[in-house]
Amino acid sequence: MKKAMYAGSFDCLQNGHLWMIREGAELFDELHVLVAENVAKNAMFTCEERVRMLQKTICLPNVVVDTASNEYTALIAKERGIQYLLRGIRSEPDYQHENLLKQINNSINPDLKHNYLMPPTELSAVSSSIVKGLAGPTGWIEEVLKYAPMATVDGLISRMGRASFDNFKKVIWNKEKPGNLRYLRSIYDIYQSVERNYHTLYHIEHCLQELEEAPIPESYVSRLEIAIWFHDIFQNPVATDNEERSTKLAFNCISDRLLTRPPALLSDIEQLIMSTKHKDTVENEICAWMADIDLSMLGQSWEVFKRNSDLIRKEYAMVEDSVYTPLRIDFLKKMIRRGCNPKPYLFHTEYFHKKYNDQAIHNMDRLITELGGTIEWPSLNLI
Repeated sequence: MKKAMYAGSFDCLQNGHLWMIREGAELFDELHVLVAENVAKNAMFTCEERVRMLQKTICLPNVVVDTASNEYTALIAKERGIQYLLRGIRSEPDYQHENLLKQINNSINPDLKHNYLMPPTELSAVSSSIVKGLAGPTGWIEEVLKYAPMATVDGLISRMGRASFDNFKKVIWNKEKPGNLRYLRSIYDIYQSVERNYHTLYHIEHCLQELEEAPIPESYVSRLEIAIWFHDIFQNPVATDNEERSTKLAFNCISDRLLTRPPALLSDIEQLIMSTKHKDTVENEICAWMADIDLSMLGQSWEVFKRNSDLIRKEYAMVEDSVYTPLRIDFLKKMIRRGCNPKPYLFHTEYFHKKYNDQAIHNMDRLITELGGTIEWPSLNLI
């Protein structure tokens, strides 16, 4: 069996890394991706976070993600029975560096063979430092996604987005109970778990952005912000009680763990989270805002909508296409019918209806076609 190792800091993971990994997986029977600590670099992400990004992004049966610290790569390869070292060369300086590195590695492990790959032109200038440099300004998420996977975006959001941990603390944490900070951190980390693909910090970031931009009454904002943070904290793709379980966790936090808030808030948060079940009607005006914020992803550009649909499909990877596809088509048809009727709208508020309704219908109709379904437009109430 030919075993190879592709080593790097992967801080942060970008598309050039992914190209190398996919190519290596085709060339070798087994590829070990080694996440190494580099004491000379001030890493943005912990080793565990970088491993998680790789595991979320790379779903290849012959790729293994490893970690190591304070060891030479050449010795790690020898200890693990790995015969080949996979490296990338993007420029002449890279070649000079790799040539020197090869000599050093072979002085440590003479049996280690080096294999070099040159990425395609569009990836030759992509680097982790460029990706980090793009993060922060308005519209940065879509820019970063040109060069890095969603797992990297989630990681960057956790550091500098509206959905950062620091902002989560400001909304949720009761400073009089500092011992609960670890509990709070564990709740936050759920959104970055390996099995999550769409219902991640990316979705929370988008919802918080919509909350900030919409003309929502000021008296609603704080309750909506809390509900946004908790509404997808439980997300079992095959369960029907995710909202109820998310509400229960929110209750625990609000009532006796993290927040000191009036009892009336519990009822409000329950209504808001339950409104994300997206029934035809909502309880009241604030629930209408919550439901529309959660559905606003439907009205993004086709490219963004399609990418999000693919991410949702990944969350349902355990469900066969024969089951998933008809259910997905049925849901999209239901939403289209709502969007084509005068009332209830697909979006409950006039603001979101005007902003997103037409694009959302276009997106869903196109996706239904791509999934092999059809919709009988004449049967809809278009008057």
